Amino acid sequence: MIPEKPKRKNNNRRAWTSGEDERLLQLIISNVSVIDIAAELGRTVRGVSARAYALQIALGRSRFRVKPK
Repeated sequence: MIPEKPKRKNNNRRAWTSGEDERLLQLIISNVSVIDIAAELGRTVRGVSARAYALQIALGRSRFRVKPK
């Protein structure tokens, strides 16, 4: 008997709209953290980072929220 392939998690990706792309660019220019951008756009941090990379927009390290000491 041939073993079954492991089932992949259902990927419910939503396509990015041009409005979301523009909002993403505005938020990045405003130096908003990636966590806050993701929350505002209803996306994951990885999704926001991947989209910025696809649009060739540099996020930079300073855009990640740092916990105060």
